[in-house]
Amino acid sequence: MSSVSAGAGLRERKKAQTRTAFIDAASELFAKRGYDTVTVEDICAAVDVSPRTFFRYFSAKADLVVAAVTDMLGELLDDLRARPDGERAGDSLREVLLQAGDRIARQKPQYLSMARVIRAAPELVGGNAAAFMDWEGEMTSEVARRLAPAAAAHARLLAGVTLTAFRVAMDEWVEGDGKGSARERIKANLDLVEPAARRLERP
Repeated sequence: MSSVSAGAGLRERKKAQTRTAFIDAASELFAKRGYDTVTVEDICAAVDVSPRTFFRYFSAKADLVVAAVTDMLGELLDDLRARPDGERAGDSLREVLLQAGDRIARQKPQYLSMARVIRAAPELVGGNAAAFMDWEGEMTSEVARRLAPAAAAHARLLAGVTLTAFRVAMDEWVEGDGKGSARERIKANLDLVEPAARRLERP
């Protein structure tokens, strides 16, 4: 690797680390003090950087919340694309969503904090909904790619049914203050829609 490539790679890693530090600090502050009372300056103080640095990454405080959501959704899309091509589409989607439950459990404080912020701040609902719509479209495209051509017309319905089961499970988990296993809650919902998912995979 050339020194230029190595330097560029290091800069990208540092940028990613700083971005994550902003999101982590914001989620902790939001959990402690509430979204409305936390300022950009508070978040910068927690990360020990200037507001000028903050605005290189985000245009407003609200962007932090949407970024946390889009980062998680992006990871799920990457996970789905990485599943073996020979695997049944429904099985790939199911496994990715179950693994998401494990990931969310490991990041429980941040996930619960951001979920509560979105529910309490009406101005964030639109951005969050748009992120989910874009994500569902990308997930649907990947599901369609994995289906037999004769069944591809069912991709949107297959993805919609499965992802709705996932979203409902996570909504219930948040409403229950994160009690119990996120994975098991997701699994229970996916088990309920599994017969329909299998039928949709048939031409």
